[in-house]
Amino acid sequence: MSREREFALLDALGGIDSSLVSEADTDTLPKRKIRLGRLAAVIAAAALMTSALGIGAAAVISRFIPHKENALHEYNGNTELLAELEKRTGEPIVCENSHLRMTVDTVISDEIYIRCTATLEGLDDEGKGFISDNLILPEEVKKMTASEIADYFERVDGDFDQFIPYMIAYSQSGERLTGFNSTSDNMFGKKGNESEAVFTFGINKSNLGADDKVRVECGQLKTYFKEQGAGIFEGMSFELPTASNFDTLILQSKSGDEIYLSEVCLYENRRAEESEGFNFSVYYTDGECRTDILTGFTEDGLYRLGKVGYVEFNGEKYFSKELVRSSR
Repeated sequence: MSREREFALLDALGGIDSSLVSEADTDTLPKRKIRLGRLAAVIAAAALMTSALGIGAAAVISRFIPHKENALHEYNGNTELLAELEKRTGEPIVCENSHLRMTVDTVISDEIYIRCTATLEGLDDEGKGFISDNLILPEEVKKMTASEIADYFERVDGDFDQFIPYMIAYSQSGERLTGFNSTSDNMFGKKGNESEAVFTFGINKSNLGADDKVRVECGQLKTYFKEQGAGIFEGMSFELPTASNFDTLILQSKSGDEIYLSEVCLYENRRAEESEGFNFSVYYTDGECRTDILTGFTEDGLYRLGKVGYVEFNGEKYFSKELVRSSR
């Protein structure tokens, strides 16, 4: 298989990052592991609701997550994380044109990275057809061999007309900050009259400066990242808040190297890059631990930063240096 075909297939499986986009050479996304087991549908979430819990200063407001089941899928069924997002997330962000509507359902932001889940819905026949013609569902993939999956993407997407949006972020002054490609888990979603697709996108905060929000434009990529345009996403843009809603712990080794553990993710450095053979363990002061973690982003609840004794990363111990609290 050619390198270009590998990129196309990898992106469709949710594992490509924007370091492969030549004109976005200052942005790097955390890598996503490719696991066919994740293609299975996640158990449907509870009925959507908003409620106020408690009275006075201690009250916690549950936010409305429009596509809760979709967000739960993108976060690997992590119900603890979703419950926290209902407390910490703002109002849903929506943009649309005559063909498509995109809803940013959740926003996770720490000191290093902004990570969002979104749902794309078809509004007319063209928009629904765009999604339904390309959508490949988990139950379909489970029946396909690796060769059949490769054949599917060659047939549907031979010129790599990327299905999900390619976003470009701009500062409040209009300066282009970075481009970043979204990723999907084999176009998870729904077909037919309810055509919708679920995907994740994010942006490294190293280029954002002091802006409390950035403008994001949606577009399409063509021909292996060498050509881009608005395409069917014409006119779709939105403002994305940059303020952190999750805390981040800075840790340092005896040699002076630093790593960053937020409540949701471990970062090797402020560029949000992960090393090959990623592996770490978290040891808490109360004796509990989470060992042999193989992905940066949590799949099992939040990290209790205030109770972290040390983190062992690639054979070296890192101890707490500074806890950066979010602005929530």
